[in-house]
Amino acid sequence: MGGIGFLREHEVVAPVAWSLWMLISDSARVVAEAAKNGSGFVVAPVMRNLMTHAVAMAWLVDGGDAAVQAVDLTPTATTSSSS
Repeated sequence: MGGIGFLREHEVVAPVAWSLWMLISDSARVVAEAAKNGSGFVVAPVMRNLMTHAVAMAWLVDGGDAAVQAVDLTPTATTSSSS
C-alpha cells in the first residue's frame, strides 16, 4: 500500500519518467513565478533545461525499457576470479 502504482508494462520506465516530470513541473513553476514577478528573463537557463528535460522524457517514454537501460548510471558489480 501507498506510493504510486504503475501498470506492469510501464514499471521500468514510469519511475524514471515520473522523476523527470517532477523536475519539469518544478522548473515550470519557477519560470511562471519569475515571469509573474516581471523577471522572466532571469530564468532563461531554467527554461532551456525545462525544454531539454521535456524532450528527454518524450525520448525515454518512446524508447521504453531500452532507453532506461541506455541511461542507467547504476554501478554494476564486477565479478573477480580468485586464483
